Amino acid sequence: MASWTDMAAEALVAAKILRDAGQWRSAVSRAYYAAFSALTAELSDIVGHGFGKYEHPPHREMARLIERHLKQHLRTGDSDWLKSLIRRLYKARLDADYVSGASIDVRLARDALRDAHAVFRLLEVPT
Repeated sequence: MASWTDMAAEALVAAKILRDAGQWRSAVSRAYYAAFSALTAELSDIVGHGFGKYEHPPHREMARLIERHLKQHLRTGDSDWLKSLIRRLYKARLDADYVSGASIDVRLARDALRDAHAVFRLLEVPT
């Protein structure tokens, strides 16, 4: 069975492959899921597996969960940066997956991968 950390690493690799193949929307989506999975792994270690009926926390609740459970485990200011990164990635993912008229291009795919890498660094997740 794959761990959340395994799934995070796999999604990050997929995001890079998709970016290199010019599949911008899918690259953005996978970059978000890489960061989401890395955060889920970290939260699961701290909170346990108490996310209600799902094995993962609600996507919309990530910033609140960072504030509540991760802030004390991060350096000063890093929790705000982490919340900003996951909000930006989530918005980009929603646009990429659900807004056909959204402009999803190489720049956005590159930025999403940069943000996902930043999440991995802040959480000290190997890439």
